[in-house]
Amino acid sequence: NQPILLIGNNQGGIHVVDLAQKAEVKYLLAHTIGVFDLLFIPSKNEVVASGADGKLTVWDASDFRCKQEIQITNLKIRKMALSPDGSRLALACGDKIIRILNTNNFQVIAEIQGHNDAVNTIAFSPDSLYLLSGSKDAHLQVRSATDFELLHNIPAHNYAIYSIAYSANGEFFATGSRDKTIKIWDANSFEILHRFDATKNEGHKNSVNSIYWCGSSNILASVSDDQSAMLWKIDQL
Repeated sequence: NQPILLIGNNQGGIHVVDLAQKAEVKYLLAHTIGVFDLLFIPSKNEVVASGADGKLTVWDASDFRCKQEIQITNLKIRKMALSPDGSRLALACGDKIIRILNTNNFQVIAEIQGHNDAVNTIAFSPDSLYLLSGSKDAHLQVRSATDFELLHNIPAHNYAIYSIAYSANGEFFATGSRDKTIKIWDANSFEILHRFDATKNEGHKNSVNSIYWCGSSNILASVSDDQSAMLWKIDQL
């Protein structure tokens, strides 16, 4: 298989780039406005896109044929998360609702309400125990990934939480926020271990929009409205 990079844009398009050829090989247009997230489902060889139009589109990863379009909500779907076994897809929706879909047919099997504002980000823990969500209300919510019972409701940041990412070993996770900070958490106790900001750590000067653990390493990547990307070495990992 050729290495493929998918890039969503503000116009609702998806650029399909063949990294071996170093060239765009297809341009997919399925959303009316911005594409917020792209997710690959290995067991089905499918790519799912979510957008600001509140729609999901499902694509065959072999030929990038559109297989399904699903209108989920009238507001944005900023982030998606795939359960470790690949059977469920969680959606962070702008109408304050977390939706859980069955990946066999993309039917909604649960709607979870709890946040006081738009849900911006979502993540399953690697051990399948927890579902984490972050919201414009600045709270981090921890739920059972089995029955979605609320276990913790943590005022984690001063402003909206935009990203949640687990380390490869599942022992830690990170959150990034509009308050310009990145926080590293113990995944079992849900206690804060590190806080990175502009004042103490020469961190981001504007909203932290996305964070990503670099494979199995202890390196965390972050990108921001300040137009910078940063790499952080987390010593505890």
